[in-house]
Amino acid sequence: MPFSEELLKKLRAQDTAWSKEALGRLNSLADFCPVYRSVLIQHPEYFPWLENPANRDEQFRFGAFQNIWNTEFDRSFKNPRERLSALQRFRRKMSMRIAYRDINGLAGISESLTELSLLAEFCLQLVTRLARAKWEESLGQPWNEEENRPARFCILGLGKLGGGELNFCSDIDLIYFFEKRGFTRINGRPTQYSNTEFYSRMSREITSILQERSEDGFLYNVDLRLRPEGNSGPIVRSLAALENYYSAAGQTWERLALIRARPVAGDVELGDELLESINTFRYPLHPPPSLLSEVAGVKIRTEKEVVGQEALQRHIKSGHGGIREIEFFVQALQLINAARNPFLQTHSTLTALDQLERYQFINGADAKFLRDTYCYLRRIEQRLQMREERRTHILPEPGPALDALARSLGHTDGESFENDLEPRRNRIRTLYQSLFEDTGQEEKIQEWSIFLRGEKAVEPISSRLEQWFQRPADEVAQRLRQFVLGGAQNLLTREIVLLFMEISDQFDEVLPPLARPMRTLERINTFAEYYGARKQFFKTCSQNPNFFKALCLLFDRSSFIHGLTCSHPEILEEIFSAGLRPVKDPDFMRVEIASGPRESDREFSRWLWLYVKAEQVRLAIADMLGAIDSETLESQLSLLADMVLESVLERVDPEGELAIVALGKYGAGELDFGSDLDLFIIADKSDDLAPLIHKTRRLQSIAGHRQPQGRTFVIDLRLRPHGKDGPAVTTLPAFRKYHSDSAKVWERQILTRARVVTGNELLGRKFVKIRDELIYSRPASDREVREIWKMRLRIEKEKGMVNPPQRAFKAGSGGLIDIEFLTQIMQLKVGATYQRLRKPHTGTLLQTLIDLNLIGGNTGRILLDNYNFLRKIERYLRREKNDAVSSIGAGREPLRSLAKWLDFTGPDAFWDEHCTRMKETRMESEKFLRQNFNIINLDYTPNL
Repeated sequence: MPFSEELLKKLRAQDTAWSKEALGRLNSLADFCPVYRSVLIQHPEYFPWLENPANRDEQFRFGAFQNIWNTEFDRSFKNPRERLSALQRFRRKMSMRIAYRDINGLAGISESLTELSLLAEFCLQLVTRLARAKWEESLGQPWNEEENRPARFCILGLGKLGGGELNFCSDIDLIYFFEKRGFTRINGRPTQYSNTEFYSRMSREITSILQERSEDGFLYNVDLRLRPEGNSGPIVRSLAALENYYSAAGQTWERLALIRARPVAGDVELGDELLESINTFRYPLHPPPSLLSEVAGVKIRTEKEVVGQEALQRHIKSGHGGIREIEFFVQALQLINAARNPFLQTHSTLTALDQLERYQFINGADAKFLRDTYCYLRRIEQRLQMREERRTHILPEPGPALDALARSLGHTDGESFENDLEPRRNRIRTLYQSLFEDTGQEEKIQEWSIFLRGEKAVEPISSRLEQWFQRPADEVAQRLRQFVLGGAQNLLTREIVLLFMEISDQFDEVLPPLARPMRTLERINTFAEYYGARKQFFKTCSQNPNFFKALCLLFDRSSFIHGLTCSHPEILEEIFSAGLRPVKDPDFMRVEIASGPRESDREFSRWLWLYVKAEQVRLAIADMLGAIDSETLESQLSLLADMVLESVLERVDPEGELAIVALGKYGAGELDFGSDLDLFIIADKSDDLAPLIHKTRRLQSIAGHRQPQGRTFVIDLRLRPHGKDGPAVTTLPAFRKYHSDSAKVWERQILTRARVVTGNELLGRKFVKIRDELIYSRPASDREVREIWKMRLRIEKEKGMVNPPQRAFKAGSGGLIDIEFLTQIMQLKVGATYQRLRKPHTGTLLQTLIDLNLIGGNTGRILLDNYNFLRKIERYLRREKNDAVSSIGAGREPLRSLAKWLDFTGPDAFWDEHCTRMKETRMESEKFLRQNFNIINLDYTPNL
């Protein structure tokens, strides 16, 4: 039977005659709103109340809600639960009355929205008072220490509540804040509880009460995401914290939100003070040129995150031609013009439209259309939500539900309703697009924004991630977000997204050469934390692509440089601000080193350490960017060591009693990253070595200064006569006697790469004369050659035994030492005859042997090519750790890195090539030794 008949049975006991019109209104409500039908069946006494002319025909003000609560609902409650239940019943009854008037045409949409907003304010204010009373009883009264009075608290309403245009089932957008930091007081005495702690608990209490469900329904869903930092930010802030946030980090979407902000509960004056203080943020005098694009971006983001492409046409709020497009159209004009035209500073959309028309920012026809259509769309929205008393904005698909909605709005059926609605939405869309030009860039910005806020990567972003990092998008998504945002406390602003997009434009070029691109970005992220403000760092990377490219190459290929520059980010800043300058001459370096502090060894050592590390980073950058070749890199690293030792020796030996001789790679001018400095210190005749040894130890201390990232240089004196058992300083007579009496052939061999670095020039010339006599006065005998090769094999067995053996690129069979020993054998054998062979650099020496046809052309070319290949491996591995690495690491990862750095297609291709070259080097070396020195048995343990 009709609902009115069922209800009339319950009403007959009241002996009241209801008019046909009244019953019609009752049926309209019950037919369209099943929730309210159930409420009326449960409470038939509500119908006479609804038909009371004071409730039916009059618009309620705030006082009307207060009176009804006081007279009908407020009473002595036994517990807070009873009070909440009463408030929930009150809210439902008041909402039903608004629906009753709205659906029966007794109130316009503007009246309904206003009443719903006032009802929410009333409930919110009551809940706020109750929550404050509860926590004051427990924690004391928050106190303003500066003004010696209670600290104030306010709730800002934003969105539709702030605009006084709340829907039936709208969430209420809130921001909680309080006046001053301090501590609560009980009986005038401070407690341990801060105002922040008090208001945090109180704010959570308010939120909990508003959202709590029961059989009587609930009050409101609370949305706190419009507060600073959204869900990741504190639930409540001080007035000063809010002011600081908006002045320093406020974004355009927050300007939009704050246009409709107003105090709705707590201390209204405090709310007005806040809005006054941030008025220049809400209504900027000089809006940024990108403002319209940013507003459009907020709309695009809403469409993607909230609506979804498939629902755009049926979403009455955020779809195309929906409520939000009118609101954004109006708010954008307010943002642009309201600072100079204060009459536009209103939180109401309808009032703003009136003002925009009045002062000719939009024409009359458009203003009337927008007003009428806005009200019409809001009526549709109201009908959708009041039907089931739930938040929805989706139009039903064609069918009974759409027909019922259409009839409630005065249409005959769903088809006529949609025929009327579609042209309205099309016109809204046209007006919206006339203000917000669609360039396509904004959509890309929002796609990245959505992803970076934590949504699953979708096309085209997922494909870009897989292309850049060669892994599924899901595996790298969170790590890339970490690169963009850094710590969780950093906000994702539009500016950061734009800067990242500019940087990512370089990814197609910069990332492919990297062995581990994601790890590299993570290292850059760590560096950015030390660098300073992330935004400024991103700007630097965006404006200087070479800087970003260099960072990627450096941090991909050197954990040492990464660690160093994180501790000292000024190194990179100085290099790039001053220019790379890949090559420096000795005089330039002398001037630079002379600028360091001279007062104490301690201060000078620290300064010198940083100078050397900065120079090593500079040369690494030059090498990776292709600004210098490998031979120049070696000579520049060697020159750096020369200039450092020269400066330190002048400091410790102003009398000029000593000279420094370099051996090994350093003596050959082949210094690499992480190489030790093999030295011995020479003096002329001396009866007392103690003062000279003291100078040497002081030199070692300064030039070998240790920091957490390593030493300035590792000084190795073990190749001096008698090794570690000999004196730290060798006199020339003692040096000559040692080599005459007891030196091994390999000790004669190491002199082939000995050179004087710095110190007493006369002493240096004497040493060179003795050195040349020892090396070139007679050719090495075949026996001595065999002894040298025995030492080579001994080194292989002692230092090259890894699994698989080819990992030992230096000491292993076919490694670098094969070639080094071979060239040094030739120096000892024929250097007396060929002056051109009296040079220490292995690569240059090998080329000379080829040119002189002392090593067959094919063998020479193979050895030289393989030497350069293995040296490159050595350089890459040593640069990674700044350590004397002599073997490739175990496992696939080191192979994968080397393969990428050396431009191989993959680790297997690199390893095959590497093994082939090692085998080839040993075969060619053995062949040469057999043919030239009659060394038949090459594989035996030497008896040394």
